[in-house]
Amino acid sequence: KMPAVTNFNRRRCLELIDEGFSQRSVAQQLKMSKGAVQYIIEKRRQGYDVINSFRSGRPELLTKRTQRKVLIISKKNPFATARQVMHESNLAGVVSIDTVKRVLRNGQQCGRIAVKKPHLTKKNMLKRFQWCRNKRNWNDTDWNKIVFSDECKIELFPQRRTYVRRKPTSKMCLKFIQPTRKFS
Repeated sequence: KMPAVTNFNRRRCLELIDEGFSQRSVAQQLKMSKGAVQYIIEKRRQGYDVINSFRSGRPELLTKRTQRKVLIISKKNPFATARQVMHESNLAGVVSIDTVKRVLRNGQQCGRIAVKKPHLTKKNMLKRFQWCRNKRNWNDTDWNKIVFSDECKIELFPQRRTYVRRKPTSKMCLKFIQPTRKFS
């Protein structure tokens, strides 16, 4: 989204056009698009005033700085709900929960279901890696000697569905995974 052209730049644009500069050179000089220059010239040609008119619509409640603050808080604690993010950023009573959710969505921090993976320590990861390395050169006859059985998991403490705020591409990042544990 291009920033609005100031009234000063609109008048300066017309002055430069009247002095004989091309639309492209005026656009480069005033750091605006060529389309904006054409629009200003066309408005003058139609007899309209070229100054900025009053813009209707409700102004945003949150500044860009506050929006960044909300996103930073969400990134620090991706498992926090929108309500928790709102309270932590001291916006409770200032804006609605929907406004906070909208800011998070615009910052690509949508609520997604966290992937559940077993909690592995470094020692477990190393053992798994070594096991795979040892079996790397096995052929079909070696693998046919092994019986894999299914496990039945009984949860004494059922885990509810957990949501995490993350970008769509970071599904398997360790930071966004909900670790599961077995009780034996």
